[in-house]
Amino acid sequence: MKNRFIFILMLLSNWSFSQSITLLKYCQLPELLRENSGMIALNDSTLIFHNDSGNKACLYMVNHNCELLDTFCLKGIKNVDWEDITMDTKGHIYIADLGNNQNKRDTVWILRINTSHITHGETLQIDSISIVYQDIFPPGPKRKMYDVEALYWHNDSLFFLSKNRREPFDGISWVFGIPDKPGFHHLQPMDSIKIPGVIRHLSWVTAADYEPSSRLLLILGSNQLTAIHHAPEEKPYHGSQTTFDLGAISQKEAIAFSPTMIFISDEDHKKIPGRTLYMLPKKLLYKKLGLDIMDLPLSFDVRVPEKVTTDSLEVTFVLPYDSWAGWELLDYSGLRVKVGKPKDYPRGFHRIYIPIHTLDPAHYVFNLIIDDMPHAFQIGKKWKPED
Repeated sequence: MKNRFIFILMLLSNWSFSQSITLLKYCQLPELLRENSGMIALNDSTLIFHNDSGNKACLYMVNHNCELLDTFCLKGIKNVDWEDITMDTKGHIYIADLGNNQNKRDTVWILRINTSHITHGETLQIDSISIVYQDIFPPGPKRKMYDVEALYWHNDSLFFLSKNRREPFDGISWVFGIPDKPGFHHLQPMDSIKIPGVIRHLSWVTAADYEPSSRLLLILGSNQLTAIHHAPEEKPYHGSQTTFDLGAISQKEAIAFSPTMIFISDEDHKKIPGRTLYMLPKKLLYKKLGLDIMDLPLSFDVRVPEKVTTDSLEVTFVLPYDSWAGWELLDYSGLRVKVGKPKDYPRGFHRIYIPIHTLDPAHYVFNLIIDDMPHAFQIGKKWKPED
């Protein structure tokens, strides 16, 4: 009967949205992260996870191959119901102990630690942000809105979105906001947003992340992703909203922006396998949303020397996904003197050597073109040093 119900959900999910987007299965997370519920990306190849309620109060560092790199446990701290994690631009990580499935917790908290203590192996200093909800607990059926699984940081504040458990289900998510400083807060919802969808278990909020440079807020559900792109003067949860069908139902619990990608993970479920790390190229989502990718951050870690004294030019770059790339070398008049025909490159690290022994010592422009995006660098060929 349960399998039949899941099948019906999958059929209904395909009718929900006019747009869809496909996630790429990246790798399988370690067994100890079978109940992962929060994730941040330190860069394109290093992620930090935590598990949800009842598990150890630990953070797990994982690489882009889903290999466990390190474990950091918070001494004297209990994981009551960790549900999400976020990071600011000042080196702090925030862990949201905000889970509240039964809507019985009127007091919850967010833990703050310093990123450098993790990356340098130092003792973790833990600060606490305590929150008391201003309502009658337990709330009535129409106010079961105090279960929170989504946290993000913006402009010295922490914002979190509620998971709608009220009856009848209407897709509304309450928005809460507090300063990112340790302290004590009495809290009421400051706003609300409506998440598209008619089936509670598919469309309620399970995670969120925000990217200031693109002004893009992503809100995750079991089979959907809602993107909100706002104008500079608007709040992140206001603006143009687009919801995508992700094509497959699983217990998706975490989402994180990295420099070039969006990572999503799910946890194991009795009937639906999980523990998968998915990847979505940011450029693909930007294109789907009609955003100008030339105006948005995208890095392939291209390394080109400024001065060359050998007979070849060494260029390295890292592709977070399979790409199409070519290159050209131009003199300062704009004349193309060498060219590398475009071809397909798999994701990962690449090194190319370009013979330049026939070129005169002078200044040139090297242009690496990845998926129609140019990356130009000035280089200078010098006379070879005398033996």
